Amino acid sequence: MNYFQTILLLIGITGSTACSKNKNLETDPSSSITTIRTLADCQSLLNNKDLFNETPVLGEISADDCYIAPIFLNSLSIPEKNAYTWQVEIFEGQKNVADYSTPYAQVHIANQVLTALPRIKVSKVEQAEKNNIEGTAYFFRAYAFFNLLQLFAPPYDITIAASSPGIALPLTPDINTIYSRASLEASYKRVITDLRQAKSGLIDKVYRDQPSKPAADAMLARVFLSMGDYLQAGAYADSCLQNYNTLMNYNLLDLSLSLPIPNLNDEILYYSNIRNNNGIFLRRISRYSFVDSILYGSYAVNDLRKKVFFNRDSTKVVGYKASYTGNQFAFSGLATDEVYLISAECKARAGDLPGALQDLNTLLANRFSPDTFQPYSAATPQEVLKFILEERRKELVYRGLRFTDLRRLNKSGAGIVLNRVVNGMIYQLSPNDLRYTLPIPDDALDGSLIVQNPRQ
Repeated sequence: MNYFQTILLLIGITGSTACSKNKNLETDPSSSITTIRTLADCQSLLNNKDLFNETPVLGEISADDCYIAPIFLNSLSIPEKNAYTWQVEIFEGQKNVADYSTPYAQVHIANQVLTALPRIKVSKVEQAEKNNIEGTAYFFRAYAFFNLLQLFAPPYDITIAASSPGIALPLTPDINTIYSRASLEASYKRVITDLRQAKSGLIDKVYRDQPSKPAADAMLARVFLSMGDYLQAGAYADSCLQNYNTLMNYNLLDLSLSLPIPNLNDEILYYSNIRNNNGIFLRRISRYSFVDSILYGSYAVNDLRKKVFFNRDSTKVVGYKASYTGNQFAFSGLATDEVYLISAECKARAGDLPGALQDLNTLLANRFSPDTFQPYSAATPQEVLKFILEERRKELVYRGLRFTDLRRLNKSGAGIVLNRVVNGMIYQLSPNDLRYTLPIPDDALDGSLIVQNPRQ
């Protein structure tokens, strides 16, 4: 039995959940392939938010926003504990590693829908619904592939992407195929192709818990930013903002609430949350995870995010309290604040100083009280770029983006060194270290043509 057969046996619950909502769905237990007959069948499979709205956690744990008390480390899973201190061996032989298996489960369900749709005949009235379902499936597949690339493939480098290993790219629901890794170039091209295909079919209106055209644009902007293609990233960010550019005014939030940011708020373009069973990112859930003190000190006194995002206990230890999820999970989806920052960064890199400042100040005007906000000014694009990258870290804290940012920024010479001290032991992650790429879980290698990532 190969890895993908094993995954699909493990996610048999997913198929059962979908079938329980739609009695027309039938699952063949020998193949885990669901028989899909109608558009309602397709939509039922794609409506499984417990599966599709979850993203990996190990990148966030490996980044430098969160610090975990040593006493709490033993409460984490083996992969989480080892990722926190950047061990060469992370999984220690564990099977069904969720950060790897869950995205591939998402890919499989999307592939089921994409394979079935051409066989489903619809009326002219139903064609728009069919197009949107197809766009949703392409979006989910691209989202899963991209999240895998941020952990299990090296950072994108255009000069060697054609010869660097990417990820396995299942494009059909056939679970008997033995996969190898596509190149990094082919892997990113697949993500981009899927997102462009998704955009052509998705609806214009933003529904927040479902993909839309603006969400596809925002995701394309995120993908191209991670590749260092700032021309394309800026173009898609601007396309998104032309169709949807709403920002929350933090002055209107109730700061007395433990979670002042509402669920499915007006900035959200597409909802997903970081997989996190321990609540380690939220101070109100965990008393053992803390915000980096230098990061916390970088917020101005009159910056409302300091009160919205964080709290301090009687010992003055700072924890993260607020997320765009409105619950105990950390938000990892797409929102307009990220898109404004992508647009600003790309304009700064292109030498458009006024445009970069306008995007940055439009965002920040909603983060400070009106009587205290002083718009950023800069003499050069390089100066405003520095401001933008600082604000990007402050605005997008605990969003599952920092690890990707560290990979791309260090690739261009940022020289960011990460350090941790745990029980007197000093751990360090140097720029462009091989440990910025996680190992492939052992059970995914067994019986496959997939080659392991070097870690030292």
